[in-house]
Amino acid sequence: MITFPEKNVIDAVLNGIENAHKKFYLWTNKKAWLSMAPEYMLNICIAEQISKLEKKPEIWFEVSVAQYISTKNVDRDGRIDIVLDDTNTGKSCVMIEVKNKIDKYTDPLNDDIVRICQLLEYNKEFEYGLIAFFANFSSKKNINNLLQEIKQSAQKVINIKKIHFDEHFKEIDKDEADGWSAAAVCFVFKRF
Repeated sequence: MITFPEKNVIDAVLNGIENAHKKFYLWTNKKAWLSMAPEYMLNICIAEQISKLEKKPEIWFEVSVAQYISTKNVDRDGRIDIVLDDTNTGKSCVMIEVKNKIDKYTDPLNDDIVRICQLLEYNKEFEYGLIAFFANFSSKKNINNLLQEIKQSAQKVINIKKIHFDEHFKEIDKDEADGWSAAAVCFVFKRF
């Protein structure tokens, strides 16, 4: 049984990114989009939205990967940006990696995908993991190309694992004059 329904968490994550974008745009007197903000702002705004879920999780930030993996043959360095624990059992159920301004497939993004896949493989407590990010782009074609590039690269990473993923995105802003758009994007990884 899934502790925190995926759809609810995905919606909270996408709405959190959208809220972070609106706040930062307002705070900069409408001069900058979220891509100029620190990543931590996204983490906080995502957590705010998750805290509004009907079933309230414990929300933890920057949790050590070593806390969840005891096997020595995988990378135990690094941290998970957000972990959702079941308040009743203390079980860690959902992990969320957050990035800001992704416009191409990068090593840090790849590292996060590998980390999520390893945690799903070696720690059965986790029900699923997400990678969430803000992306701005100059055309609809660019966001579709970015999502395709990420999907192809992620598939190479997880081909050897018993894990699959799907994507969700929400267009959150447009600058008609300059032709730019912004989206909140979320990839969800889970076991077969």
